[in-house]
Amino acid sequence: MAVNSEFYKDMSKVEKKVWGITYRQLKAGLSLILSVVLISLSVFFIQDLALLIILVLICWLIFGLYPVLVMIGKADEIKRKLRTLFLYQNAYYYSGQIRRYAKNEFVQQKNVSETDDF
Repeated sequence: MAVNSEFYKDMSKVEKKVWGITYRQLKAGLSLILSVVLISLSVFFIQDLALLIILVLICWLIFGLYPVLVMIGKADEIKRKLRTLFLYQNAYYYSGQIRRYAKNEFVQQKNVSETDDF
């Protein structure tokens, strides 16, 4: 009789769905709606063009960019790239002066034995 193993999917890593979309996508959609509302309010109530452009860009970067990245599925990839860009650094090792070795430098001397006591 053979021993059988059953492997179940790790349910802690599966996101729960609300109305057919994940909670993360729902939060991203609400944030996107909030950014559209804030940008449209700023367009109607702010008359200075330079201030309007600055506020619209700031509002879109804070509230609009992340939801768009989540909805197209690129948020985790960009987060991973940014994390590796800032966390991991190249390590350069310097060994000092480089020299050429003679052929007899690595030959064992006659009076040294591998089985000598320490």
